[in-house]
Amino acid sequence: MSEDKGEVRQPIPKNGLSLKKLDWGDQSDPEKSPGAIAMNAADKIYTASKKIKEELERAKKAAFIDTATDLPNKNAWLETVKHFDPNRGDSGTIIVIDINRLKEINDSLGHTVGDVLIKKMADLIKKTFTRAHDSLFSIGDVNAARIGGDEFLIYARDIQTKEQQQRFEKFVNESFSEEKQKATGISFSFGMAHFDQSIDIEGIDVIGREEDDTHKTTFDRADKAMYKMKNKLKEVS
Repeated sequence: MSEDKGEVRQPIPKNGLSLKKLDWGDQSDPEKSPGAIAMNAADKIYTASKKIKEELERAKKAAFIDTATDLPNKNAWLETVKHFDPNRGDSGTIIVIDINRLKEINDSLGHTVGDVLIKKMADLIKKTFTRAHDSLFSIGDVNAARIGGDEFLIYARDIQTKEQQQRFEKFVNESFSEEKQKATGISFSFGMAHFDQSIDIEGIDVIGREEDDTHKTTFDRADKAMYKMKNKLKEVS
């Protein structure tokens, strides 16, 4: 039998397709190989997902952070206390702070000066309550927020015993004294309310717990105490 020296035929796979007709890409160019194409597609997907994640983080920060002070805003505060329930054992203290005569300052000296005072107030709060959390008290997180134009809020968790209340109130009273305010160049009023029975310390307005307390009623009591201090300052000025 004579040997067939013609073209060598490729085997036909069971599905009937010739391997010659399948497009495997340009095997001579590594960048066009199937593996390289797949890796390139995966890299593009990763880059796109990373950009989406960064955009979501920026949106989240815009929703919960006050850009002027870099403190949490009112939305963040409401999210923090969404599940608060003092009747379940949750405890702590709310302090409401309001810069005195900020509107007058904005009207007479300009909003630039007012913005400086707002930033200084935020910096004082951060410095004061970081120190309180780190070294002075056995308490949980101390959350601060800017909840309005000239209004700030501090929420100190887990202040439960009378001793803790007394020490915390004394610390706040000393940190926010008239002398300290003059030294920092900021005049402000503040009020405090506990989620449980209060201990009055001379020089600071504290309003204690009522029945069916919520974060809203506790805040309202702290706010009322702050305005009581503000009105006292107006009487002597």
